[in-house]
Amino acid sequence: APPLPALAEAGWADAHPYAALEADLAALGLSVRGDWLSASVSSARVGSSQAVVLEHVVVQLLAADLRTCAGRPSLPAFAESATKARLHGAFVLQLDDLVDVARKRDEREPNTPAGKHRLLMARLTDGFSAVSAIEYEPLRELSSSLPPGTKLLVVN
Repeated sequence: APPLPALAEAGWADAHPYAALEADLAALGLSVRGDWLSASVSSARVGSSQAVVLEHVVVQLLAADLRTCAGRPSLPAFAESATKARLHGAFVLQLDDLVDVARKRDEREPNTPAGKHRLLMARLTDGFSAVSAIEYEPLRELSSSLPPGTKLLVVN
């Protein structure tokens, strides 16, 4: 397929019109399906710079469901079936659910601050598999009020 005008003008007119954009996304730890990327790029303003198109794609990815746009799994194959494992590396994951399991169901409040009386359990996905994660140390960046679909960079 011929490169889209926005990509050609941004300097992405090589044999594979999305190669440089895919490399930029990979440097951020992101991988998306080709058809999703094509649709995202086609909605960018024609003539936009490479940086503007990349930002447009990332903003759209943050609003998308990883199950519909992820290009390849980021979690290791064993992660979904592991009962207790520590994953090493960086993973961009989508929050499906976040619950303070230290509280009874009827006592859970959406904005429980990080502290010794909170234990968050998250259900996360890379778009291909899902894992559960436990907050072992309080992270003030996490709140039980985070909406499903929030993207998280999980490291180690």
